[in-house]
Amino acid sequence: MHDIKDAYELLGLSENASKEDIEKRYSILLKKYKNVGTDDKDSNENLADEFERVIKAYNLLMGFETPEEEDVTPKKPNPVLKWLGIDQKKFETFIHYYKFHILGGIAVIVFLAAMIHSIVTNADPDLNVAFIGKIFYQDTKAFEERVMDAMPDLNAVGTDSAIIFEDMEGQMEVASNMKLTVLFSAADMDVFIIDKAQFDRFAQKGAFEKLDELAEELKIEEHGIKVHRVKTEDDEQEHIYGIDLTQNAALKECGIEGEEIIGAIRINSKHRDRAISLIKYLFNNR
Repeated sequence: MHDIKDAYELLGLSENASKEDIEKRYSILLKKYKNVGTDDKDSNENLADEFERVIKAYNLLMGFETPEEEDVTPKKPNPVLKWLGIDQKKFETFIHYYKFHILGGIAVIVFLAAMIHSIVTNADPDLNVAFIGKIFYQDTKAFEERVMDAMPDLNAVGTDSAIIFEDMEGQMEVASNMKLTVLFSAADMDVFIIDKAQFDRFAQKGAFEKLDELAEELKIEEHGIKVHRVKTEDDEQEHIYGIDLTQNAALKECGIEGEEIIGAIRINSKHRDRAISLIKYLFNNR
């Protein structure tokens, strides 16, 4: 794109068009290109070139690029693309148009790789705790050290998390839900420090152990602490499956916070006795 006048003409705008007019026109053309089917794009050899000219015209009029000199030496073709038989202009247009999709995909791959690595390489702790949903913290080291001090028979405390909240980016939401599934189905989690939305979701499916006896033993409700009763899909009778930890002093001192935090024990926990001991510790340090 050598001339600003040509750029206005290509976008179908007058030379006194405002930046807002340029943005609107570019958005319309972008949607038209996006709505063209893949087969149509492949069959129309000129479409990619035409859209590339639209991009250059837009960048020129918005000041993202400067007008090219007429005698500028043509850019040398990329030898790798040439060897692969890939049209360089079409490739550059594809990268420009889909760069955010590509970056998002890379971010998800890195996220999943880190998740799998942490699960596979983790040592086998005596107690595993998962933070699920809208539970916020900077790190879990202080929590792990506190639990180790309170329960000296432990050799190690394992922690993991799946942070999920409203308005997450689509790809990050998919990745977080995948990790959530792993934590509930494949990982050896014992205790869940979980928000209300995710607690309700999994409690109904029977993911947690009944805490009626523990609540009675500790006189939890008599101490003014809320318990969470749920009817599961397999049991029409309500039982206690969660204990409120929203204002729990031990968690707050470790920098762990949330709008509504619930403590629950996984059904058939591998370290059930230690899981119960942790819930007791948190209750006694409320």
